[in-house]
Amino acid sequence: MMMSLLLFGVLTFLSVGTNGQNTNHAVGIFNKKYDLYHLTLQLEKMREKLFKDCPAFFSQPESAEKLAQFFGKREVNPASLDMELELARHSLDYIKQEYLKCIEANSQVVTTIKDNCIGNSCRNNGTCIPNEKNYTCRCLPGYSGDRCEKVNKNPCGSILHHSSVRQDNNTGITVPAGWVLCYIDSDDVTYAQTPCRDLLQGVTNYQTFGCWHGCSGSAKGPAYAGNNVIEMACRPNIQQTNKMGTSWCSRGTRHTTFGVCIQMKN
Repeated sequence: MMMSLLLFGVLTFLSVGTNGQNTNHAVGIFNKKYDLYHLTLQLEKMREKLFKDCPAFFSQPESAEKLAQFFGKREVNPASLDMELELARHSLDYIKQEYLKCIEANSQVVTTIKDNCIGNSCRNNGTCIPNEKNYTCRCLPGYSGDRCEKVNKNPCGSILHHSSVRQDNNTGITVPAGWVLCYIDSDDVTYAQTPCRDLLQGVTNYQTFGCWHGCSGSAKGPAYAGNNVIEMACRPNIQQTNKMGTSWCSRGTRHTTFGVCIQMKN
């Protein structure tokens, strides 16, 4: 509304005079100046988008040099208005084309980076981290190597066994990132009455741990035991004084599995 009133006022001022031809000429100049102003605003908006979405474009000397001539204050001399308008339109078209090229190129790079992790061979539940060239593997505690294929010193110390299976076979619950899953079972009779906190001999660089028991399943380890061992043990300061207790699962051939989940320091 304000712009309409301003435009009406300017046109009214320009219409005052005895020569209609001069009035029409003045209106034409005003319209061209307005178009140039509008194009300049569009150019500034496109520069902002280019800088935000394609910052690498500005780091190229040849691109920065080209851009320098497209922005800034433009001449409003009536004698050169037509040329300035044409240059502004050309500049806007160029910037839009460069922006679209950049967005398309970035889209291709992102797709390629994501594809790098398809079918990756990170072992021992390592996490694939894609990059432009290939990918890297972020290994769980206890593993190293380009593909987490090397088993380091037992992260569970000198008493506990290390479980490389980190997803509960019954519930699907997974060991949280940064935690190591360890255990003993009823075969480890020497430690049946050892408080959980004393089972961490040889474990270094850890923050906290939790303990939980369950009855063994189709294979050894907390991942196959009942009683939600992984979910219940992988919490801070849980049952740290408890003992395994071999009689908990004494029926038939079932054994007690005592899971110890340890949160490592970064």
